[in-house]
Amino acid sequence: MATTRTAKPKTLVIDKKAKTIIYNIDKDSAQHKVFQSIKIVGFTELPKGFYKKGAGLDAPAGTFLVNSLRDTINIKFQFEINKDQPTSIKKIGRGFKVVLKYSDYLQIQEGLKDIRKEKNDVLRNFVTYKLGTLLTEYYEKPTKPFDDTNNYQEDRISKIIHVNPNLIDTLSKNDITSIAELYHQLLTKNKLSSKPQDLKVIGKTKDQNEKLYLQKVIEKFEEDITKKTLSESHWQTFLSQFILLFNTSYVKVLEKMSVSLAGKYPDFMLIDIYNFIDIYEIKKPYTELLEYDDSRNNYYWHKEVSKAISQTENYIHQLTKNATSFKDDLKEKGIEIKVVRPRGYIIVGHSNQLAEEKKQNDFRLLANSHKNIEIILYDELLTNLKNLVKRLE
Repeated sequence: MATTRTAKPKTLVIDKKAKTIIYNIDKDSAQHKVFQSIKIVGFTELPKGFYKKGAGLDAPAGTFLVNSLRDTINIKFQFEINKDQPTSIKKIGRGFKVVLKYSDYLQIQEGLKDIRKEKNDVLRNFVTYKLGTLLTEYYEKPTKPFDDTNNYQEDRISKIIHVNPNLIDTLSKNDITSIAELYHQLLTKNKLSSKPQDLKVIGKTKDQNEKLYLQKVIEKFEEDITKKTLSESHWQTFLSQFILLFNTSYVKVLEKMSVSLAGKYPDFMLIDIYNFIDIYEIKKPYTELLEYDDSRNNYYWHKEVSKAISQTENYIHQLTKNATSFKDDLKEKGIEIKVVRPRGYIIVGHSNQLAEEKKQNDFRLLANSHKNIEIILYDELLTNLKNLVKRLE
């Protein structure tokens, strides 16, 4: 009696109108034990990533992806690769339906290929290293011990970044710091070319970095300005570090330099873009600005502010008087300055002390009564920084 043979199903059943492909997996394939067919949606011909003769998903993703799904779901399931639908698992009756977005599948494929290539390179390098230590007559002697952490391959970093769109959310603090330092080195060592695309990256990154940096300074400033326990020395240090951000006409800070033989030390001095020098005195943001005179019905400077004004006037006098020796001292350090009618700036207080109109008016009169001295409120500095961020936007 003749044996009846069942016709082998076609590997591909394509419905071009519906943009659907049924990919039947060969019985001899290991993937057939998990699912007998794959539904491919959104294509009119077989896309890359599949064996053409029915063996299923292409290597290296095929084996690992199929085994992972089998071990997780633990029963047979329907499997669909979809060009547009997001990756998901849904329960259908007693079984499951797995939908894998095609772009996600390609990312898995590329990621595994990179891992396999890196692993092969590490193995190859290890063998070369060992043979180099054993067959010195034929191999160059290795210059350093084998270490697979130094096994950099061209475009490796680029692939890691582009394969994983959510990489930034998974980076460790050490990785973030290292990437920032690496970018700084690329700029300082002029590793980026003058091609338009590289210049665009530099310009864009510069603006973003500057904006982020200013925002961090603002956050720190806003946090500290509410703390009444912070000392005057804290604010002297903070402002000496960031004062150039508040006034972009200055280019250099000179800290704790004597302006006289008697050792008079302003908190710091600033040099502007034309090499003229000014003096800065720092008080706390919650230092009282004004006191009230009942007999005359007006406000006058609080003793702390009055004392700061007197100190600053003295610094200006001493600096002008000793201008020649001061300039010579700085010249020896490679700093050129001009001492021509230096101005004094006192950073002190906050406008929340001037809630009443009378206080505001008297403060304005007192502040404008000094020729060479200007009073700057802390919240004025903060507003300047915020305006600078807005201009960057």
